[in-house]
Amino acid sequence: MRRFSTSVTASIAVATVLAVAGPALARESGAAKAPTPAATVPSASFSKVNVPGTTAMDAAPESLLREYGYVEQEYYVTGTACRYRIAAPLATAQVVDCGWPYVTRMLVRRPANPAKFNGVAVVEWNNVTTGQDIDFVWSATHDYQMRAGYAEISLSVQQVGVNALKAWSPARYGNVTVSAPNTDPIGGTLDRTGDVLGWDIYSQAIQGLRHPGAVNPLPDMVVKHVIAVGESQSAARLTSYYNSIDPLAHVADGLIFYDAAGQLRTDSPTKAISVATEIGLGLLPSGLPAPDSANYRRWEVAGTSHVSYEDIQYVDPMVLRDGFLKTPDGQASTLTGLITGCSRSPAWSTVPTGYVIDSAIDHVSKWIKEGTPPPAAPLLVRDFSAPPIRPGVPAYAKDANGLTLGGIQLTQYDSSAAINEGSGTTGPGFCFLTGMHQFYTDQQLAARYPDPQAYLTAARQLTAHNLAAGFILPSDAVQTIHYADTVYRRLLRIQAGTHTAAVS
Repeated sequence: MRRFSTSVTASIAVATVLAVAGPALARESGAAKAPTPAATVPSASFSKVNVPGTTAMDAAPESLLREYGYVEQEYYVTGTACRYRIAAPLATAQVVDCGWPYVTRMLVRRPANPAKFNGVAVVEWNNVTTGQDIDFVWSATHDYQMRAGYAEISLSVQQVGVNALKAWSPARYGNVTVSAPNTDPIGGTLDRTGDVLGWDIYSQAIQGLRHPGAVNPLPDMVVKHVIAVGESQSAARLTSYYNSIDPLAHVADGLIFYDAAGQLRTDSPTKAISVATEIGLGLLPSGLPAPDSANYRRWEVAGTSHVSYEDIQYVDPMVLRDGFLKTPDGQASTLTGLITGCSRSPAWSTVPTGYVIDSAIDHVSKWIKEGTPPPAAPLLVRDFSAPPIRPGVPAYAKDANGLTLGGIQLTQYDSSAAINEGSGTTGPGFCFLTGMHQFYTDQQLAARYPDPQAYLTAARQLTAHNLAAGFILPSDAVQTIHYADTVYRRLLRIQAGTHTAAVS
C-alpha cells in the first residue's frame, strides 16, 4: 500500500512537479452531476450477509478501511436472469429465454460518511483464474478510490468463484448459485465458460445500485454514474459485455479494462479505457489491440507484468489469510507462492500499473460527467524481427539499456532502482504472466546512474511530463517524486562510501 513520507527535498520537488501540471490538480475531485438513466433492466435485490461465526472471503483489511474512513459490508444479490446468444464477437446479443433464478454475493466498500461519496460506483467483475474470486482492480487502485470517495463493489459473477465461496464456507455461502443450462435451443452451447447468467447478474446488480429496493447497500447515497472494471479474464468477459450486452442493458456509463481487452465495436457511446501491460497484449488472440475511437482509448504501459509487485502486496496477504489456495501438500499459500519453476525470479515487475489505472478511472469519470475525452497514448513499439512473445504476438523493441520502447513510460521503469521485465518469463503454469524484478546492488545502481543530480532531474522531468499528459494523478506524482528522491539519496550515500540496502 502506498504511503507518504515527509522528506523536505521530495516536498520541494513535488511542488515543482505539480506546478507544471496546473489544472490537473482538480482532476481527482468533483461531484457527479448527470442524472441516472431510467431503469430498463430489472434491479437485483440485496440482503445483508449475517451468519454468526463466519467471515467474508476476500474482505479488505479493516485497518486499511479505517484509515480512509470506509466501511465494507457483504450482501447477497438475488434476481432472475435471462440467457443470451452472442452470434459474433462484435454483435449485439440475442435474448434466448428468461426467468432463471440466481443468488450471488458482493462486497461493498463505501465512505462511512455519505457526504464523502463522489456519486460514482466502481463495479468489479471479479477474476476467477486462480480458482477463487480476486478483485485485482481494487487491489491496484484502492488507495485512490478511497481518497476520491468512490463506492467500490466487488461482484461474484462466475461459477468458479461462487463454487469457491461455497467450498470455503458452506454456512455463509451455501445458498449462492449462478448456474443454468448452457445448451442453445438451436444447437451447441451459449457460453464458452458456461456462465450463461453472468451477463444479466452483472447488469441487474448495477441497476440495483442505481435503483435500490428495500435494502440499499449505499445508504443515504445516490449512484449517479457507474464504471465497470475487470482484470485479465474478467476484462475479456467485459469485452464481450461491452460489445454484445451493453447495447441492450445501458447500465454502465464507462468501462476500465485492466489487460486483455480485445477488439471493440466503434459505435458504442459508453466511455472506455483499456490499460494494458506488456503481457496483457500477449493474451489477445491477435496480439494487436483495438484502435482508439471516439469513446475508447488504449493505454499501454512499458515494463509492466500482468500483475504488479505493488498489486501483489495486497493480494498475497489476503489470499494467505483466507487459505483457499493450497500447496500440493495442503498448506495455505499466497498466489506468488504457487508460481514456481519460472525462468526468471523474483516474480512481478515493480512498475506500478495501478498509477495509470487510477488515472484511467479518473479520466473515465470526468469523460462521463463533463464530456472531456482522455489523452491518447503512444503504443509500445513492436519488433517484428525478434522472436515473438507467443505465436502471432510480436516482441517489443528495446533501447540500449534493454528497456521497452514506446507506451507510457513511468519513472519507476525509466529511472528505476531495479531491473524490471514485464514479459518474457517462461516456465510452468502462470510463469508467463509474472515478468520479474531484481533490485540493483549499490554497485549496479551507481553504474546505471553515475550522476545523482542528473538522475533526479530526469526523474522529476518524466514525472512532470506524465502528470501534465494525464497518465498519472497528482497524488501518485507525489509518491513518484518520493521514490525518485529516495533513490537519489541512496546514490549520494553510495558516492560517499556508505553502504545501503536496496530500495523497493
